[in-house]
Amino acid sequence: MINTYMTGFGRALGNKCSIEDYIFQTKDRFIRDNNTGTPSGLEFYLEANESPIEILVRSVKMTLETTSIKPSEIDAIIFCTSTLRAADPQIDDDFVRDLQSFCGMINAFHFGLSLSQCSNIHSACMLAKSLILGSKYKNILVCTVDVTSRDNDRLDGSLSMSSDAAASVVITEKLEGWKMLSLNIGTSGNFLECRNTDSSAYMRNMLMGISECVGEALEYADTVPVELKKVMTNNYNLGALEALSALLLLPEGKVFTDNVATISHAFSADNIINLVSYCKVASVKKGDRLLLVGSGIRTWGSIVIEKI
Repeated sequence: MINTYMTGFGRALGNKCSIEDYIFQTKDRFIRDNNTGTPSGLEFYLEANESPIEILVRSVKMTLETTSIKPSEIDAIIFCTSTLRAADPQIDDDFVRDLQSFCGMINAFHFGLSLSQCSNIHSACMLAKSLILGSKYKNILVCTVDVTSRDNDRLDGSLSMSSDAAASVVITEKLEGWKMLSLNIGTSGNFLECRNTDSSAYMRNMLMGISECVGEALEYADTVPVELKKVMTNNYNLGALEALSALLLLPEGKVFTDNVATISHAFSADNIINLVSYCKVASVKKGDRLLLVGSGIRTWGSIVIEKI
């Protein structure tokens, strides 16, 4: 049986900016949109002073520098974004062509993925794993980048603040990095009934869906919450993360929250950004297990990985 692994975690971040300054500068829009205040625990967000492709190339180069897999050995690229395709429907093709040129991945086929939003990276990993198990592909680069236009509001009510960043990882059959013990993605048809009428039902369906998705991933990996070394989530406000932790029956302190205040929410890049930060400050050893959880508006994903 072929196993799949995650290796070469990369990230690239925009410049740190004050959320309070942002609210002051956009106070007219802030009042008009009935925002309730700064999301709890958030102090800074990231704003890019370079093009999206420049941010993405920085992340991918970090990935390629931290794995033994050569650029020419990358068989496919799965490119994700939540923000850029709306501005340019051809963004997938343009970005991957530039990536291949700048990073030397001359043999890679490419795919584009955007509909899973803040769990794009999980859907991309599922696609990569399936391609490795069912085709000739052996090494697949998964990458994501999002940059919020100045015309769009970065505040998502009191839930989060959008940040500009990129993240990347190689999914491979090569014994390297972290073994993928399980991977699960999901959605719910109930959203079609409640999305325009009942916000509480909408939220209830989302939380139930995340709980079921994570529960199935943990069961398949033969893992219980207490056995997890850490849990990586999207960088939503602290109250939302506390509620998520309780919902998933996680012991206190399991969710990694170090980046909530300083990086905020970089769409589906959050999990990888947080994992890179965690590995810098924690003593990670063979056999440690992590849970990566992503939640979009109507989709969610979870991955259980084990250090080899």
